[in-house]
Amino acid sequence: MENELKEDEKVEDNSMYIDEINKLKETTVPKEKYDKLKEDNKKLLASLVNGEGATEEKKETVNLDECRKKIFSEDVSNVEYCKCALDLRNAYKEQKGIDLFLPRGRDIRPTEEDCRKAQAVADVLQDCLDQAEGNNEVFTGLLNSRIAEDSPALIAKLKKARLNK
Repeated sequence: MENELKEDEKVEDNSMYIDEINKLKETTVPKEKYDKLKEDNKKLLASLVNGEGATEEKKETVNLDECRKKIFSEDVSNVEYCKCALDLRNAYKEQKGIDLFLPRGRDIRPTEEDCRKAQAVADVLQDCLDQAEGNNEVFTGLLNSRIAEDSPALIAKLKKARLNK
């Protein structure tokens, strides 16, 4: 009888240890990541002490011509197309002050509503790209779920695409 009680205690103790180990695994950071963060902190502290301030990492500049070529190539997935379209839009806004998602023309001046809708389109595309994590089928499904099926503009574009084939 005493042996059975001791074995039950051991089993409970082992399960407690296993639970504690699992909890530690969930709440701890790998040593490599910790060391990298510690090194980054050391560099930041040194730069602040020397009066240099924090240095920003340089943003990768988008090659406008490469984006254009990729968008207009026939072998491009929806994910690549939308990623390039967003990159091209952001690069144009940053480099030339032009938003490619806004209507343009000699007698056309974008309104606040146009700007809001252009940003909403960009936000939806970026959100779908983030959620899809590079998977084209997931991206297409997410995007289709966010587009109104009875949108007159969408229906017109689909009819035009069918006629052009």
